[in-house]
Amino acid sequence: MSTNNQGNQNCGSRPSLSGYVHARAGETGDIPSSPESRRPRRLNNDHASAAYDHPDVLCFAARNRRGRFCTPRNTNEFAGLHVDNVLFDSGCSTLLLPFPLATGFPTIFLETARYQWIVSSSRGTDPEAVHSPVLKIKIRIGRRFTCTLADKQQPVLTMLRFQLGSQAANKLLNTPNLREMLDDNCVTKLNNFITQLGGRSTPERTYALLSQSYLSQVMYCQMDDVAIALSKDFDGNDNIIEIMGRYHQKLEPMVNAFEGFHDLEDDGGEDEEEDYRLSWDLATSVDKIDEADYR
Repeated sequence: MSTNNQGNQNCGSRPSLSGYVHARAGETGDIPSSPESRRPRRLNNDHASAAYDHPDVLCFAARNRRGRFCTPRNTNEFAGLHVDNVLFDSGCSTLLLPFPLATGFPTIFLETARYQWIVSSSRGTDPEAVHSPVLKIKIRIGRRFTCTLADKQQPVLTMLRFQLGSQAANKLLNTPNLREMLDDNCVTKLNNFITQLGGRSTPERTYALLSQSYLSQVMYCQMDDVAIALSKDFDGNDNIIEIMGRYHQKLEPMVNAFEGFHDLEDDGGEDEEEDYRLSWDLATSVDKIDEADYR
């Protein structure tokens, strides 16, 4: 009698992605009593969905109606520089950040013995267009740049790269301690850029692009409207489809609560004529779309 009780105790709960699932009355932990009991339980509790956090998931993003994958959280920092909006861009080779016009750079970045500032010309498809230059900050010696996305520590970065609009270029040229970080060649490139504009202004980037310099350090997985970046320590014991399904549930209320989420767009990308239809959009009888858009 005592042996059977012990066996029931050992089989009374089963490990799962969200902890331990306790067997219902009449079930054992090893052999389900019916096909219905073998089906994975749907996570219905909204609070549990929002709180779900797989230990190997470093970052998550959702597709907006412009077709861009964005993190619906504004708690992101790159080497101490706060950025509200972060987009994934697997086609870009290096990280691209907004220039910190309002906050400025941390004072440590102004140490020439530790950091090197370089202004480079960006490339574009239109040969007659005025392309914004970029500022690269590289480490001469010491620790690499830290990165935090949605309050979670990320792999370190070897370089910071900022797109320069007309305001940022003038800021670099007209602020003495910033101009001192630039050599003559960098100053010439900025002056040429301002001259080419001819009194016009160019917009400043307001979001970060996560590129291959970040994605190459993680295991990136994208399915339908969800993208996640996992640590390379992920051993594959947990079902990746179930993980992404849980993050789909987690992301839905976050997307709805994030102001301006569906307006986020890569300034360097092509305009889309139609909005993407998302998996959490409710279909209605007035929908005019006959077929899903799988662009």
